[in-house]
Amino acid sequence: MIEVLAWTGAALSTLLGLPQAARALHSDRLEALSPATYWLTLANAAVWATWAIATGHLAAGLPALVNGPAAVLILTRLAEARRMCAAALRKGAALAGRADEPVAAADQAAAASRLAT
Repeated sequence: MIEVLAWTGAALSTLLGLPQAARALHSDRLEALSPATYWLTLANAAVWATWAIATGHLAAGLPALVNGPAAVLILTRLAEARRMCAAALRKGAALAGRADEPVAAADQAAAASRLAT
């Protein structure tokens, strides 16, 4: 019975990160995602995988096999979104500079918000 509970808990824990990873993969709306959450998720996955291997309690490490890669996927998408936003802001600033109109910080923040949505 204890073994069944362990594997059931592992299966449920494995599913926790999948909806967010699917959303991050198929959506450009990533502004609500915190990179810190997924760095912690990745670190957590590494620790549990290591512990599971070291102790032979493989059920404890099963979620790490899904949650770790899901965290990497989300972190990659967040980095791509930031690069795209920064490039768009640079382009906007350059265009505004040619028109002799400085780009205010508030305008840049508004443009970043629109790009993230």
